[in-house]
Amino acid sequence: DAFYQTIKSSLDATEIEFQLAINENNSLSDRLADFSLWVQSFLYALGLNANFELHNCSDQIKEIISDLVQISHADDYALETDAIDTQKIDDDEHSLFELMEYVRISVIIINDELNQRIDLKKITIPEGAELQLH
Repeated sequence: DAFYQTIKSSLDATEIEFQLAINENNSLSDRLADFSLWVQSFLYALGLNANFELHNCSDQIKEIISDLVQISHADDYALETDAIDTQKIDDDEHSLFELMEYVRISVIIINDELNQRIDLKKITIPEGAELQLH
């Protein structure tokens, strides 16, 4: 209950404070598994929400939900974290970062649409992040 209240408070804050609860100190493969589980749990919770009806959502939200379903299977993809190729590891780190930012922004957009309040000017995207997934 305290965890739910923390997330709800950060989503409802004036400034966008919401962050995914992923331990950045874990290995890349553990973070990917945790991230996948987080997205699965979010989708499950969204499905349990009596006020959420996908057919009543905007096309943008429908597309986001479709993306989240695909992202929820991210742990099915093998990462070669023990490979010597540091460029590959850096690429995987960057890809996970981009996915996590996409999900973070997506959750904010879903929350705002469900609450009928959105101010995209308050959403900040970190420099260098490319948030396109389709």
